[in-house]
Amino acid sequence: MIKKTSFIAILLILVATGFIRAQKLLLAENGKTPYQIETMGGEGTLAVANIFTTYFNKLTGANITFDDKKTVLAYSVLFQIIQKDNKEWSQLSDQGFIIKTEAKGLTFCARTDQGLEYAVYTFFEKYANCRCYTKNVLIIPNLPYFEIPQINLIENPSFGFRVSYNNNAYYQPFTSWQKLNNAVAEENADGYDISSDWGLWVHTLRKLVPASEYFETHPEYFALRDGVRNPNQLCLSNPDVLKIVIASLQKLMADRPDAKYWSVSQGDNFDYCECPKCSAVDKAEGSPSGSILRFVNKVAAAFPDKIISTLAYQYSRKPPLITKPASNVNIMLCTIECDRSKPISEDTAKGSFKEDIIGWSKITKNILVWDYVVNFSNSLLPFPNFHVLQPNLKFFKENHATMMFEQGFTTENTEFSNLRGYMLAKLMWNVNQNADSLMNDFLRGYYGKAAPYIRAYIDLMTSELKKSGKDLTLYEPASTHKDGYLSPQNLITYFDLFDKALKAVGNDTVMKVRVENALQPVRYAWLEVCQMMPHTPYWLFEQTPNGTYKVKKQALTMLSELITHAKKYGPAIFHESGIPPEQYQKNMLNYFDKAVSSSFTKVKGITCDIPYSDEYPADGPNTIVDGAFGTQNYYALWLGWCDTNMQATIELKETQMVKEVQLNCLDNNDSWILAPTEIKVSFSTDGKEFKQIGRYVNPHAGEKIDKQIVHYTIPLNKGKGVMAKYIRVFCRNVGKMPKWSGVVDGGAWVFVDEVEIK
Repeated sequence: MIKKTSFIAILLILVATGFIRAQKLLLAENGKTPYQIETMGGEGTLAVANIFTTYFNKLTGANITFDDKKTVLAYSVLFQIIQKDNKEWSQLSDQGFIIKTEAKGLTFCARTDQGLEYAVYTFFEKYANCRCYTKNVLIIPNLPYFEIPQINLIENPSFGFRVSYNNNAYYQPFTSWQKLNNAVAEENADGYDISSDWGLWVHTLRKLVPASEYFETHPEYFALRDGVRNPNQLCLSNPDVLKIVIASLQKLMADRPDAKYWSVSQGDNFDYCECPKCSAVDKAEGSPSGSILRFVNKVAAAFPDKIISTLAYQYSRKPPLITKPASNVNIMLCTIECDRSKPISEDTAKGSFKEDIIGWSKITKNILVWDYVVNFSNSLLPFPNFHVLQPNLKFFKENHATMMFEQGFTTENTEFSNLRGYMLAKLMWNVNQNADSLMNDFLRGYYGKAAPYIRAYIDLMTSELKKSGKDLTLYEPASTHKDGYLSPQNLITYFDLFDKALKAVGNDTVMKVRVENALQPVRYAWLEVCQMMPHTPYWLFEQTPNGTYKVKKQALTMLSELITHAKKYGPAIFHESGIPPEQYQKNMLNYFDKAVSSSFTKVKGITCDIPYSDEYPADGPNTIVDGAFGTQNYYALWLGWCDTNMQATIELKETQMVKEVQLNCLDNNDSWILAPTEIKVSFSTDGKEFKQIGRYVNPHAGEKIDKQIVHYTIPLNKGKGVMAKYIRVFCRNVGKMPKWSGVVDGGAWVFVDEVEIK
């Protein structure tokens, strides 16, 4: 994309010795054109002209020469940067443009070089059927006869800032063709700048006042949580913190003087300051956004020629009651908690994102919406949110959002990343486009004869999601929808549609790879869903004649196909934080080897004496004695108890010798899941009188521990065993989250999976 130049008059003229016939203009025929280009201006003029001539030549085979004589032209196509005194100035934004036919030809108008460049791409898309579907798929038809109709087109972008966090969006030619404000990356670059207009981008206070430099000597600069200073956030009522932030920004701005936007924003956690001063402000404002906004307004006052952006995110999403953002403060409002099964505008819940954006829109018109459009825990999981993309963008615009950041994955070939990235780029430019037409156009152009089957797949997923009535959220596992759009029955139908899609493309190797990329999420979903369905026909395991269990051949084949294709074509990671294909394969093969215990055959029934949480019910009490081991994914095959102890009584089929009890618990500090402080095992022969026979005290209870599954073995009667008909297992919860967590008054979780009777 060429550098934006304001208020430069340019003239790009295609001079015809021919004429306009029947109000149509013939630009080229049989590789020849009678037109010339005249430019008036500087480097920006030449850059736009070269873009036009390059694609015109590819399209028609005709070369357009430049008219250096500045002759009076009878017929022309005029490209013009207009000035403030032009009557059309008020019709356009800085990135907008006008394309229109007149008596003597065709005119393009824009305020800036950037707007003029956007006009060029729109012209070729709209009137020559050119398409840029991905960074590697640019379609330029062969038009030996190129004639344009009568035109009267005015376009301004729906949002003045449009960034898509999608792999294609950072590379040419996609960035320019889709009119995105992404910073263009070099191929194979390590990471991406969001946009050249931004000097700092979110979660920046930790950089402006680094804990590594200040926490030891000045703990008072940092958040007070439950009486303990926490380095994860700052105390924004401390005047020295304000001085340091301003000084840090001054140094950074000196290195990037052209950057307009600078983020001064909270860390990605809930550890905000609750010291008396900060708490008093937040109480008066009705939200922690109050202390943030008062601080940011003071920072903004020190930099009146810059825009200071701050987050309204999670705990700070609710707008303040008193303070309003300064004129040069941008509010970055985040949709992370929202349900994607229906448009945000339909959410009637108290304290919803809908309620909050409406509140912010009443006190500012400078809003950037950070919208999330994928499943971040599962980059390949089918995520049917296409039906809400346009309604949500319309809703954001109606509520004064002028800037959009659409976050997906930047790794290639995640679930429908190309389709979703294309549609979002188009809709951010013009939110009123027909979304169905955009989708169909992409599917036909990108998948060819397979398009009808892939469209049927998307439509069926969407209808099944709606029918289930379940939310669609950003960090859920496949098992959440195992009775809905990801049910085994639906997955079988999806496989059938892809079989037809692959047959439709035949031996076209390019199309076959694209269809296979679209099929990968169904393979992944099948593995993820079926591993969570123990003792059903869809489980990944089958019983052998001797009563043991082995993994099905179909599961091994599915895993092999998934990983082989992913290694070659992507995605490079299966989760937001990593898990490359090789690691996923290793994890699954290890699971296949150790996932099933035969202990469940001894169990007659189980009762949870202390109720487990309705939030994580899995398949009920039987979950912890069904013989199927859970993974580190706590959403399925685990039962959870919050801020309370766990106790369950297991009835065996018969009185028998029991020598030990084994069970698994989770440590997942980020999700407030901590292993128990102690485990006690009791036994009974009549189910009435129980005697404690085994105990384990956890020496690491409450410590900060890496995410892991903790396996415990409790010998009974010092390993000699007891005759028992009933076994009772008790796990003592840590209780309130430890102070190191920064959580105030939050209860810890105990998660228990398989209890084995040995």
